[in-house]
Amino acid sequence: MKEAHELLDWHKAQDGKATWSVAENHRYLDSVLYGAKQVQKLGRILHFRAKSSIMVKPDAKYYQTKWRQDPGYQGGFVLDGGVHYIASLRMLLGEGNDISRVCAFSEQLQPHLPPIDTVNAILKTKTGVIGLFASSHGTTELDNEWFIACENGTVATRRFPHQVVTTINGEQEKKEFPDEAMGVGQEVKAWASGLKNGKIDERQSSEEALKDLQVVSSPIFYNSLSANFCSLRLSSGAENEMENRLMSKLYLEPACDGSMKRI
Repeated sequence: MKEAHELLDWHKAQDGKATWSVAENHRYLDSVLYGAKQVQKLGRILHFRAKSSIMVKPDAKYYQTKWRQDPGYQGGFVLDGGVHYIASLRMLLGEGNDISRVCAFSEQLQPHLPPIDTVNAILKTKTGVIGLFASSHGTTELDNEWFIACENGTVATRRFPHQVVTTINGEQEKKEFPDEAMGVGQEVKAWASGLKNGKIDERQSSEEALKDLQVVSSPIFYNSLSANFCSLRLSSGAENEMENRLMSKLYLEPACDGSMKRI
């Protein structure tokens, strides 16, 4: 996170002389965009659930890339894939529902996927909505779904198969996205358009990417301190990093008055 903040500071110091777009294909998935529109129609969000489960085997295509086998960062596949899953979740939650709190357990299930391959977390948004985030790249389960429950219905965005299921008063409406692919084509097109027009697509802004990274890196980074559980308060700056480290190490969280209480 420290390096990320340093990069953002450097970019701001360029005063518009350099464009910086962060590739995030999940913000261009047709199913996610459609799902987000459906959520907006259904009133206040009550709770949410994001789940991604898969087994990354040693002979898998993505595992064969050297930087994934021996990453120079904490998190392995949980971080590599997690930023995408959080990007989708944040798109579905919509503007104003930024994730502000993370409580998580993490673990390594497969010996070839260090340092961790699984994380289960409770998330809380700035508006007080509580939800779940479960991601594993070392399990025999195959599942990928973002579920949002609203006052007037629910929206489930799925990858296996590619579809969005909207439920209102018990009645389901399914919309299939068989040709969705991975959203990379749309992502590259938006990047090229931004270069041509001199203004990047906001979905590719470094600030949006940082928000994704903050959520998924919090249980990952603090796991390296030999504390498999962490309770962290997210912020836009790096000033809370030492406090969060202490919280993770000692199983403490800040009380409303700023003091520390044991949980």
